[in-house]
Amino acid sequence: MAIDLHVHYVDISVIEALKSEPITYGVRVSEERDGYSFVFPNGEKRIMPYALTKIDDYEKRSGVEISVLSPWIELSRGGLAEDEAAKLFKLVNEGLFKAFKRNPKKFLFLVMPPLQHTKLATSLLEEYVQKGAKGVFIGTNVNGVNLDANFLEPIWDAAERLNVPIVLHPVNVFKDRLEKYYLQNLLGNPFDTTIAATSLIFGGVLDRHPNLRVVLVHGGGYLPWAVGRLDHGYTVRSEAKSCAQKPSSYLKRFYYDTVVYKEEILSALIQMVGIERVVFGTDYPFDMQLPNALDFVKNTVKAGFKAIAQENPKTLLSVQ
Repeated sequence: MAIDLHVHYVDISVIEALKSEPITYGVRVSEERDGYSFVFPNGEKRIMPYALTKIDDYEKRSGVEISVLSPWIELSRGGLAEDEAAKLFKLVNEGLFKAFKRNPKKFLFLVMPPLQHTKLATSLLEEYVQKGAKGVFIGTNVNGVNLDANFLEPIWDAAERLNVPIVLHPVNVFKDRLEKYYLQNLLGNPFDTTIAATSLIFGGVLDRHPNLRVVLVHGGGYLPWAVGRLDHGYTVRSEAKSCAQKPSSYLKRFYYDTVVYKEEILSALIQMVGIERVVFGTDYPFDMQLPNALDFVKNTVKAGFKAIAQENPKTLLSVQ
């Protein structure tokens, strides 16, 4: 049995509300062949697969004891006025809370705050942690602004004070030269995670917040494999001497999920950061989810499976 830390879900009530009241929430939703079409205030369009609303499918997943639900990260995009963001993010988080209330033995959830409106974000964070949220789900940037921005300090303060982890997920990733071959996801997503993590390191966020716990999905992107170059830059470049220690010293400040697809890569990741920093994840129900995820981890780590699939997630999320 396993706790899956990387699971996406949007309650159908969110879709129904956005369809019927687009002016209230600032987002228009319609149905297309491949999924729900979302149009944001800046005109950007995103397609959310229908599978994200199929709650019965989540409950039937073989071998997964608990799904830790986080929403579709595209819903965190900016462009919403504060009153619209307050209504939309309340709606989305309430949908997660509804699943948790329905079956708290099967579902846990992460609260997603609107980072572009910091006071509102911290208020929602505190409200839903009190309601049972086990962590905070945010994007790797805020409308293209990196996570070392000063206006985000209240978010890190709140996460430390409430003793909940931050789970980073790629959003609004670098697009230039990545339009073909689905590279925006295949390469762009892990690259954006790497930028976010290095911003937390070089920006001194981890120095200022020693108790902050951060989860990097997709195995941490390229961060574990870039630390040699980052350390060298820290040594020879004055611009990079902005953190208290060399970058590789911060590798074990992060947690990493298992969505890396190759046994050799997972083994190398464990060797690099330690098995205690790795947690089970699948990216369910997207087409990029890790196939046969439980067998993949079992075959790779053998006796270490329980640590990754059960013990580490329980410690991270403070659950029994």
